[in-house]
Amino acid sequence: MKKFLMIMFTLAIMQALLLLPFEVTAQEETDPESVFRGIYEAINLGDVAGAMRLVADDAVVTMLPSPGADSVLIGQEEIQSGWEQFIANGGRIEFTAFQSFGDQAVWTAAVFDEANFAPLGLNPLYMNGGGIVQDGLMQAASWTFTAESLMRYKAAIALEANKMLVTRFMEELWKEGNLDVADELLSEDFVSHVYPEGGREELKAAVTGFHADLPNGYFIIDEMIVTEDKVVMRGSAVAEAPPAGEEPERLDRWIVMLSIKDGKITDRWVAFVPTE
Repeated sequence: MKKFLMIMFTLAIMQALLLLPFEVTAQEETDPESVFRGIYEAINLGDVAGAMRLVADDAVVTMLPSPGADSVLIGQEEIQSGWEQFIANGGRIEFTAFQSFGDQAVWTAAVFDEANFAPLGLNPLYMNGGGIVQDGLMQAASWTFTAESLMRYKAAIALEANKMLVTRFMEELWKEGNLDVADELLSEDFVSHVYPEGGREELKAAVTGFHADLPNGYFIIDEMIVTEDKVVMRGSAVAEAPPAGEEPERLDRWIVMLSIKDGKITDRWVAFVPTE
C-alpha cells in the first residue's frame, strides 16, 4: 500500500509541476537535477552500477505505458534489471527541459529505444517525467509519453498488430494448413468475397483444397501495405520450395485485401494479376 501511494503521489506531483514554466535553478551535487542527470548520463554510458549509486534502496520507477517491460519497478533489484534491459535495447535519454523544486523535479526528454521504438519508425519518442530526491538519492521517478508521442506510439502498435495478424493468416493458416487458427484470426461474421465466396467454413475448405493440390505449396508476399483497418498484399503462389540458391517458380500473381476490425479479419478480396 505504501508503494502504491508513493507511485500515485509521484504522478500527481509530476502532472502538477509540468504546468509551471521551466527556468534555470541553482544546482548542488545532491539536488534533484544533478542526481537525475547523473543517473541517466550513467545509463547512457552503459554504467548501471554508477546509476544505482544514486538510487535509494526502496525507490520506485514507473513508466506509463511501458514498452516491452514492467510498468512499475520497486526497489534496487527491479530498477537495476529494468535499466539493464533498457541499455540492452539500445536505450538512451536526452533531456530537453528540466526544472527543480526543493526535493522534486520535472523534465521532458527524448527517449531512444532501438529495440522497441526504432522498428516502429518512432525513434525517439518524447516523454514527460517527474521525481523526488532526498539525501542525494532518487526516491521515485515517473515517466509518461507526451500526448503527441502517445498518439504516434498507439497508432504504430496498432499497425504492427495488423501486420502480425495478417502474417499469421498467411503463415499458419495458408502455409501450414492449421485450420484451427482460422477461428482465432477471423471474425464470426467473416466474409470472403471471392476465391472462395463465403464465411469461415468456405475459407477452411479452400485451404484444404490448396494443400490437396499443392502439398508443399505456399505463398510469397512481395509487398504489404498496412493501415489501421486494412492490409493489402501483392504476391505469388509457389508449388514447392526451390533448391538452395535458386528462385522459386511462381504459379500466378495476386493481390489480396483484408479488412480488420477489433483484431480480427472481417473481409477478404482477391484479384489475380495477368502474367505474360
